[in-house]
Amino acid sequence: EIKSYKRSSFEDDNNRQKGYASRITWEFVALVLLFFGVLYYSFRTINNEFKKWEENDHALRFNASVVQNMSDPIITIDENYLITNWNKPAEELYGYTEEEAKGKKVGDLLHTEYPVPYLSIENEFHEKNSWKGEVIHYHKNGTPLFVEITTSGIRSEKGENLGIVEVVRDVTERKKLQQQLQHL
Repeated sequence: EIKSYKRSSFEDDNNRQKGYASRITWEFVALVLLFFGVLYYSFRTINNEFKKWEENDHALRFNASVVQNMSDPIITIDENYLITNWNKPAEELYGYTEEEAKGKKVGDLLHTEYPVPYLSIENEFHEKNSWKGEVIHYHKNGTPLFVEITTSGIRSEKGENLGIVEVVRDVTERKKLQQQLQHL
């Protein structure tokens, strides 16, 4: 009877240990599956974010390339009115390199003279998100340049002000001809 009790006790212990081992094995398998599920989800999320980043990077490079390859001088300005981009035609027109122009205000760098009070131009710009008109800028060597500027606000998809882009056309020769015609 003692032998059978010990045997049955051993069998019960053995069955309990087998059940415990089986339960632990399934818990371990579940944890491994959960770990790989989280790992897969994280990989997919990171991969999708990386693709979005690549697409945004491509769009930014394309837009920067457009600005740099335009035949007209293009100036981009941030929300603090500081120059952020200045293409080659702007360098050729004004004599300043992009490095010299970046971080400065257009009006300060080019000593802008406006045909009307600046406040009225600013009000029109804020009302229409654009302004077009003629101003006088000064070349790095001090030569006055009559330019026509088309200014447009750059807005995010949410409507937030990101900055300004200015397209500049040198109309100095046209102004000189107009002045000559007036003197005839």
